[in-house]
Amino acid sequence: MTVLTALPGPRRVLPVIAAIAAGWGVSAAAYFTGVAAILPLLVLLLAMSLVRGARTVLDQFVVAFSVLFGVTCLAGIGLSLWPWQLHPLPVAGAALTALALFAALTGRRPRLATRWRLADSLAALAAAAFAALVLRPFLGTDLAGRLGFIAKGEDFARHFIVYDSIGQIGGYTFLDPAGAERYNHPGLSLESYPQGMHFVLALLDRFWRSSGAPQADGTAAMDWLVWSYVAIFAFLGLAVIWAARRLAGFRLTAGRALLVFTVIVAWLYFGDPSGIFVRGFPNEILALGLMAIVAGLVARPLTSAGEQAVVLGTLLAAVAFTYYMFLPVAAPLVLYWLVSRRRRAWAAKGAVLTGLGLAVAGLVPIVANAKANKGSQLLLPGEIIPTSRSMTQILVLLALLGLVLAGGLRSRSRRAMLLALGAAVALVAGISGYQKIMIGQSIYYNEKAYHLLIILALAALGGMVHWLPRPSWRGRRLLPAALALVVLAAGVLVIGVRPRSARSSAVRAAQLFQGTYGAKPGGTANAIRTTRLYPDGAGKATVDLSHGDMRDFFSTLYGSVMQRDYRNGASWYTLLWEGMDPQPTIEDFDYRVTTSSRPVRFVVSDPAVTRLKASKPGEKAPTNLEAAERLAAKYPDRVEIVRLPS
Repeated sequence: MTVLTALPGPRRVLPVIAAIAAGWGVSAAAYFTGVAAILPLLVLLLAMSLVRGARTVLDQFVVAFSVLFGVTCLAGIGLSLWPWQLHPLPVAGAALTALALFAALTGRRPRLATRWRLADSLAALAAAAFAALVLRPFLGTDLAGRLGFIAKGEDFARHFIVYDSIGQIGGYTFLDPAGAERYNHPGLSLESYPQGMHFVLALLDRFWRSSGAPQADGTAAMDWLVWSYVAIFAFLGLAVIWAARRLAGFRLTAGRALLVFTVIVAWLYFGDPSGIFVRGFPNEILALGLMAIVAGLVARPLTSAGEQAVVLGTLLAAVAFTYYMFLPVAAPLVLYWLVSRRRRAWAAKGAVLTGLGLAVAGLVPIVANAKANKGSQLLLPGEIIPTSRSMTQILVLLALLGLVLAGGLRSRSRRAMLLALGAAVALVAGISGYQKIMIGQSIYYNEKAYHLLIILALAALGGMVHWLPRPSWRGRRLLPAALALVVLAAGVLVIGVRPRSARSSAVRAAQLFQGTYGAKPGGTANAIRTTRLYPDGAGKATVDLSHGDMRDFFSTLYGSVMQRDYRNGASWYTLLWEGMDPQPTIEDFDYRVTTSSRPVRFVVSDPAVTRLKASKPGEKAPTNLEAAERLAAKYPDRVEIVRLPS
């Protein structure tokens, strides 16, 4: 980190004032002309140009993005409390002012790196290829189809609640739990959930719309979150590829880069990471990308120790605000850098203290979410796709070979990545052991720990360059490497598909690529349809009984969050789960009608379908339409029936 210069004299004050005025002028012009969406890009570009410890523009992008994300999470506390909250004009003006002051105090001038190698081009190309794979199915369908790809459970709906609540109240919900109360269910306590990602997305939505007002349309808010989620998964690919490229260093020739990046992209899309994606875990995926960046920076630090300290401190805060379960792996990595580079760190002790302060500030979400910081939290079940243990073992073995062979233990960068893998393995073993002691099996959060191990092992594949042959496009050494890659890819797919057949991540990824994976058509479509018919529910809880299967569950769930009525919808959609035992009766529906704080709107279409069982043995269970009609006759002031075309 460049040492702060003396306070600028009169000759230097005027340019700073002019830069600040220009920043506010550009912000105002962009906002009032409806193109405020360019302002975050401008802030990112300027932040990149002020990074000095990076060698390439790709390094500058990754560093600037990481710092801006972490700083925005921290600044969100102030933005939630100041009078303008998430309004894009003052937020952009303040951000550009901060960059101008930073440039003045450090004596830096905007400058983008010009150094670029062919391996960097291949890294960018690999990241673009992964992004294209991710985007493909989402580009060819409407919101109902896009949401259907990732609406196979409840998690994404709950992330929408957090993100949308922040957008509606204009700040972190843990700072205004009373304001967020109407969007949440008392039993979930989502207002204290780590919400850095949700805050940033709610803020960017204001820029995208060039609006200082909350998003009124629930379906438009959902569409923004879905596209943001797609971008987050693409970012994970970029982060892993960048970390692998950084670990490989100068030994990453074009041929080796092609081999390593092909394996990484294939594993990311057709391996377990796609299983994470389709279950709707946006904050975890973003945190996984941040963890890959932490590992890459510790393995091969920035050239400026001060800048490295500040960036790592900001990343620790970013991980804490996003998914602090990963901090037990991130913190030892940062500590390793601090100890192994202690002489350089001591020379920049001011910046190190700044980084430490940023990391400590990142403890805010842990304190805010104190009720969940108990061992019993790790014992909670959840809907998740189990990772392939055999695939993970192969991946970790490949990573270890690259980190240990060819003098790996003498390499400081490869020792750092070994520490990352060791810490991830310890996290897996610790959670698994605790769960097996307490409940006799490993569940939900153990799979989350495996996710981190997989991502760090993929980043560690950059160490493969130390034992891969150097392919020669004109010689004969490329053929063995290419054949080995084909055999490896085939083995990964076979091992991934065979144990769980259609449940494997490889099969899910293939279905996603073809656009055939996701919730049954109709559920998400009805959720969007009813939300557009009844924004904010129009004073009633909307319950979809159109299909008689899981489509009613998803429609009622996602319809309730887009209508901002999850408080009432939660008691209804749980009745519509296919695996519910025992199945609900009309008496269960009757009880919900009488205890609901809102009147109920039953949406029906097919008169023959039913989700109910008979109240007494020997009786015939009523159809959904019959049940709705009986309840409407019994409670005419509390039940409405809406018939939609089949």
